[in-house]
Amino acid sequence: MPITGSQEIKELSFSDFISAVLRRRRIAITCFLGVVIATILFNQLSPKVYEAETTIVFEETKEPIPTFDFSQAISTKSFIQNQIEEIKSRTLSEEVTSTLSDEIIKTFKIPNKLPKGFTKEELITANIRKNISVTPTRNSDVIQIKVRSRNPLSATVIANAITRVLKERCLKVKREEVSSMRVFIEGQLGLFEDQLQSAEFTLKEFKERNRVTLLDDESKEILKRITAAEVLYNQACSDRKSAEHRLSYIQKRLAEQKSVLVPSITEVATPWARKLKQKLVDLEVQYTTLKIQDYPESHPQVVKLKDQIAQTKETLETKMLKIVKGERIIDPLSELQDLLQETISLEINLETYRAKENALHKTVNTYNKKLQSLPEKEYELSQLIRDKEVSDKIYAMLLEKHEEARITEAGKVSSIRVIDPAKTPKFPIKPKKKLNLAIGVIIGLMLGIGLVVFLEYLDTSIKTIEDVERDVNLVVLGSIPIIREKSKLKDEASPITSHLATNLPLKSHAMEAYRSLRTNIQFTDPDKPLNAILFTSAGPGEGKTLTVSNLGIVLALSGVKTLLIDCDLRRPVLHKLFQEDKEPGVVNILAGQSEVKSVIHKTKIDNLHIITCGAIPPNPAEMLGSHRMKELLSELKKKFDIILVDSPPVIAVTDPVVLSSEVDGVVLVIKSGSTSSDAALRAKSLLENVNARIVGAVLNNVWVEGLYGRYGYYHHYHHYYTQEGEKKGRK
Repeated sequence: MPITGSQEIKELSFSDFISAVLRRRRIAITCFLGVVIATILFNQLSPKVYEAETTIVFEETKEPIPTFDFSQAISTKSFIQNQIEEIKSRTLSEEVTSTLSDEIIKTFKIPNKLPKGFTKEELITANIRKNISVTPTRNSDVIQIKVRSRNPLSATVIANAITRVLKERCLKVKREEVSSMRVFIEGQLGLFEDQLQSAEFTLKEFKERNRVTLLDDESKEILKRITAAEVLYNQACSDRKSAEHRLSYIQKRLAEQKSVLVPSITEVATPWARKLKQKLVDLEVQYTTLKIQDYPESHPQVVKLKDQIAQTKETLETKMLKIVKGERIIDPLSELQDLLQETISLEINLETYRAKENALHKTVNTYNKKLQSLPEKEYELSQLIRDKEVSDKIYAMLLEKHEEARITEAGKVSSIRVIDPAKTPKFPIKPKKKLNLAIGVIIGLMLGIGLVVFLEYLDTSIKTIEDVERDVNLVVLGSIPIIREKSKLKDEASPITSHLATNLPLKSHAMEAYRSLRTNIQFTDPDKPLNAILFTSAGPGEGKTLTVSNLGIVLALSGVKTLLIDCDLRRPVLHKLFQEDKEPGVVNILAGQSEVKSVIHKTKIDNLHIITCGAIPPNPAEMLGSHRMKELLSELKKKFDIILVDSPPVIAVTDPVVLSSEVDGVVLVIKSGSTSSDAALRAKSLLENVNARIVGAVLNNVWVEGLYGRYGYYHHYHHYYTQEGEKKGRK
């Protein structure tokens, strides 16, 4: 709302807000249409983007033969997160790019001139990677993969290619460990196969050459035990090498994943740990000794030793894990817990295998010394038989392990299963035309209304009767609405002419407002009737001439003998409104060139007369302030009931100030939404400085909906009056 000087800011009420929006509706509608049209153009010109979606799940697969699996060592949460990062990786996008057909490659927009340092494939890979989004489903192992592209077929093919490549990568990782173990066993198998063939050939050759085929009972018993010990020794060596190979593989994988894990568990040395290790070694030696002596598995001593060995391993594993945690060697992430557990188990197993290996090596040496006490031929024969049997049993054991590894490798399957393969999308996801249009409508409304409110707060012009009474401190004699009624004239030569009261419907808002103004002026002061009234304004273009003319018409129609005098000696307009000659006029009378009687023109309206301006003088203010002007007004007051004087703006020139002392009262015309409160106050101040009698103000060009919205009873009365008049007319 407008503010002036030290006046307080008036809050914008809801009715003021509605009035401001309706009054400035053109601005609001323009903003609204501008945003909506821009949104429509955006929807039409934006490239269409399609999205294909596929859903996969990570499942734990049952292996035909149990084996160590990394997917079990890492927690599900970490595993899913790792898979998400793998899907977003550059290498996976490169593999997907390599699988695309030429038809799909053509759907990518590749510039004719490639950026420096980039190839066509690299640009396609970057585009694919940028348009991949991965979303895990909460509390499940399900992942949604979405791929966006400007071509619906391209989006579908790429989404399905991602799942296919991901399954192949997962299967490759799962088979890698078993394949490595199988290759290791195959190398050992070839070595012992050669040893077995060599041992068999050497034994056969010895028997043929020396014709020795049997050993005595003592030799057989020694040979049996040393053979069993050597088989166990070689098995322990093989187990140790396998465990070392597996541990090396695990540590390599951990290094690739940049995980921080404890060093070898053997580096964790405490007196308590060394004591447990020594106890484990002693138990293994005792157990091995009983096995060599052919004690059955069900023998109480064997069962007891096995239980003690298992319990010692578990205690050592648990305690050492706590030691490692206490030393903060382990990565703080919980998903490495199981992986650490397996590493420690392998280290403890290595300790066990080394203990077995040392114990069996001593036992073999002991029996070798006993064999050396046999006769030379029997000793040599027993050695050859032992080598052959040991090689045979080890070879059979390796064959069995090789078959297990081969079956396990073949049985490995990908842990990724596609739940919903991607289908070709029928509709684009971008641009979202309905949503964009809705947002555009909302933004358009907010921008339009916001701009209106902003302009309203910046606007210091007077708009309402309350503004005049509060800011200018003048009584409002009349509030003239914007004239929108259809004129009676069929051919309107001038827009202002069509707004004359004679050309307006008798029951229009404007005519009612002029009648109200007439009544208020007539009853302003019954003791001091106003015979001569000066109409002026703060600035030009505020409608004072039209107000004077229409007020004069209304007064004349009511039977009041009225005279209009055009004292705007700078830009006269009154003669144009009533289609009269400009000369002779006021200036001619004041210059002594014409008589008063000769310049009074009778108009087509009864009781309405007019004196035009006349020739434009070089000194308007001096002429209007002359003694002759005062005599002229006194003479005219005797002939007419009321005289209405049209004058120029009071701030622009001094003419109204000079004339104000010669008339009975001054009316200040204020244009709603145009005249600022500062200008109105300045005009009032100039008139008060010469003691002019300001009888009130006329608020012109008022927005009719705002006026009658505030005073709804008047609008209702006028509407009812109009309908009743029409009904009577039809009767």
